[in-house]
Amino acid sequence: MVVVFTTSVTRAGNMDTQALCSALLSGRTRFALVITDPGGRLVSANSAAQTLFGLHSGLVGAELTCMFTDRQRHLGLLDSEMQDALVHGGAVETRLYRHAESGIERWFEAELSPLFDAAGAHLGYLRIAQDVNERYLSDETMRRHAGIDQLTGLLNRRAFYEKIDQYVALNARAPKCVILHLIDLDLFKDVNDTLGHASGDAVLREIALRLKSVTRETDYVGRLGGDEFAVLQTGTSSLLEGGYLARKLVTLCRQPVYLHNHEVKLSASIGIATYPDDSRVPAELLRKADLALYRVKSDGRDNYCYFTEALDEKAKLHGEHVAAVREAVRLRQFHLEYQPIMSARDSSIGRAEALLRCDHGLLKDLPILEVLELLRNSGSMCEMSRWIVAQACRDAEAWRKQGYPPVQVAINLCARELSTTDIVAVIETALREHGLASTYLSVELTEHDVLDSKGTGLEVIMALRALGVSISLDDFGTGCASLEYLTSLPVDVLKLDRTFVAGLPDDAISAKVVVAMIGLAHSLGLRIVAEGVETVRQRDYLLAQTCDELQGFFISAPLNAAAFSRFRARLDAPVRHGA
Repeated sequence: MVVVFTTSVTRAGNMDTQALCSALLSGRTRFALVITDPGGRLVSANSAAQTLFGLHSGLVGAELTCMFTDRQRHLGLLDSEMQDALVHGGAVETRLYRHAESGIERWFEAELSPLFDAAGAHLGYLRIAQDVNERYLSDETMRRHAGIDQLTGLLNRRAFYEKIDQYVALNARAPKCVILHLIDLDLFKDVNDTLGHASGDAVLREIALRLKSVTRETDYVGRLGGDEFAVLQTGTSSLLEGGYLARKLVTLCRQPVYLHNHEVKLSASIGIATYPDDSRVPAELLRKADLALYRVKSDGRDNYCYFTEALDEKAKLHGEHVAAVREAVRLRQFHLEYQPIMSARDSSIGRAEALLRCDHGLLKDLPILEVLELLRNSGSMCEMSRWIVAQACRDAEAWRKQGYPPVQVAINLCARELSTTDIVAVIETALREHGLASTYLSVELTEHDVLDSKGTGLEVIMALRALGVSISLDDFGTGCASLEYLTSLPVDVLKLDRTFVAGLPDDAISAKVVVAMIGLAHSLGLRIVAEGVETVRQRDYLLAQTCDELQGFFISAPLNAAAFSRFRARLDAPVRHGA
């Protein structure tokens, strides 16, 4: 090996140059030593460099192409490394190279240092390198396992998010289309609840295999947690490819999974966001895919949807509404209205349904069902329920002191209140503080709320009944198991849904259904209330069928507490009961 210098070298990083030259000539070092000129062309190399890189004297004056893969040369990595070393006094790297003779690629670790003469003129570079292939591959295996979801073998959440970051950074200067799919299995919770978590895990493993089966080697598939999966589709030439893949994924997830003689039927909802069209920021890309996924869920599941600006605007407005509803709860910008419920026997008003109304400037024009959904999504529903119970008791107490016959106020509970027994203590405390008997309150709930209350709903209902609070089953006739629940739920009143009342008396089918439901309720010893009564013909028909109570705009629109009191005054003669 010949060392070629036109002048004496005085320093090479922190090494003595004469010792370096001696080492090069004698080969007394296990490190590969390579000297190049300022342009990166080979000047000299020792025997260890010949073994590691395949360098030899015949390559003197040539660029070190053998020390770089094709992609690294295309990216100009040699020039970049030399520039960094010159600016910073040195550069350390661990990277892949291709052996000059065998063409085998291996990993090495090297330090690149600039060389200067005594006058400070730049002579070239010294590269001190060693083979770290085995160590690197071992470390890479550990890193790979650390990024793998142990249940499915897919990338875990951290590793998948890192892939998004890498691809966004890689395409920062010359953006190429990258498509992100967020996948959520619909109703997967039912599998765990009915068949157990072991079966649920088996389903997740099967879904993971199906996702891998239709994605390419250049795509990345991850499990983000629970029943949430994701696919990063790379190397695409058109945004339409995202839809092609999403349709395949939806179809595959729709196919049954067979477990121990059980046929498990699932579906998948997929939200799609694209780089760079939707965003160039990884976190924002994920957010927009999630918005698209939410849109699919709200539209009925079992489908896919691309993100759109309209979704983004809707999400921003939703965020404003959530903030507004929290402010409204904090400032108590709500009031109750009461819709009278008339007795069919004597046209008296002995009951009323409490209905929440919002006074916040941003929310007051929204449908109340949207406000209620915002209360649930913001985590404010339980606090609001406490206020509703207390306010209803205050109003009932005020009416009692006015000397009128007692009025029972019906309040609505949702699944969230039924999922904890706290509401029982709230009602008991409110009744006690306002000096009211439990007969002054009624609780209305739907069959769906009981089903969604995670098993505690029946416990809450039994506790309320023990307290003396009556129970009404709302929207009767619209649930899939209403008749079954009548035999197991301790209810006092059935509320006939307005959809059955709307067609009376001309719709023959509606008329038959209403007659049957009234007969069923009476056979079980229950009272029945018809909701949505809006015409005199509806009223007369329901009275003829011995319906117990009527509620709707024909009787009265919802009224605030003062207006409700005046409404009763016109119908009932005052009866003094004392303060």
